[in-house]
Amino acid sequence: MVALTVVTWHRLMALAELVSLLMYTATLLIFTTYFDADFIRHWDFWWKVTAITLVSCFPLYIVKFMHRKWSN
Repeated sequence: MVALTVVTWHRLMALAELVSLLMYTATLLIFTTYFDADFIRHWDFWWKVTAITLVSCFPLYIVKFMHRKWSN
């Protein structure tokens, strides 16, 4: 979500986003007793994650696009 509001990216910002994603993935692999690995590997998990991400990010992207288009 924060990445959608950034106008100018710095190398360290991109690195922080990547490290955050890697840490999230690592927690899924390391803490297997807390996460249901079978559900994560199932298609049902991935379509729900994709749907939630689109519903939360797409409106922000539209607003950002409209702002850029109308500010010129």
